[in-house]
Amino acid sequence: MSRSFASTADVLNSTANPLDTGGDFSVQAWLYPTNPTAGTLQVFLCLGRDSNNGGVSFDINASGNWDVILNGVQTFDSGVAATANAWSHFVITYVHSNITMTLYINGSQVYQHFPAFATITAGQTVVGAQLNSSSSGYTRGFLGRIAQVGLWNTALTSGNVSTLYGGTVGGETVASANVQGFWRLCGVASPEPDVSSNNNALTVTGTSSAADPPGITTGCTTACVLPARYAREEHSIWTWTSCNP
Repeated sequence: MSRSFASTADVLNSTANPLDTGGDFSVQAWLYPTNPTAGTLQVFLCLGRDSNNGGVSFDINASGNWDVILNGVQTFDSGVAATANAWSHFVITYVHSNITMTLYINGSQVYQHFPAFATITAGQTVVGAQLNSSSSGYTRGFLGRIAQVGLWNTALTSGNVSTLYGGTVGGETVASANVQGFWRLCGVASPEPDVSSNNNALTVTGTSSAADPPGITTGCTTACVLPARYAREEHSIWTWTSCNP
């Protein structure tokens, strides 16, 4: 399953941010935007405080393109349009030594830029929106569904990205020693469990579970539907029962 987001009333958050973006890092998510050309910024993941105060946001911008915002000053528009009403596999990798940020969509590199990310070691992890600059409430909510959000403190290789997109193993087992957070967003538990060793569960507000593309089934306590290419696996927290990619 995934989680559905329709406004800033639908959000998952933790007061801990397990990822320092001042070094090598990677971020992944499966995303199903329902209205990427709504003309508003739609943040699906925010790390740190907010993107105006020592934070970084991953989003779809007002032009409908995949985008990254750093400290409210640096905006990196990939120029690659998000596809409406379809699942996309999103991965950002960052190599600190040569300040190289690479965007992969559905397993393929589509954009590269050279920003200097600041060190972010404190603040919140927010899925589905961005924390207000006042650190109270949320803004720039995502419209659509989100599943399988992962954070790594290493720059994943193109091979790692292909493995994640192909779904032959559980996402948290890719570069497992560097996983800092991994939330399947199955929508059946509150708080939403973190299957990484950090156990950084997300507080759930509003968002409900949602079915994914038909014919793709797995079990998170109960039978559910996930984005294409997920593996046949079992997990001790939810007793994964079946998966038919």
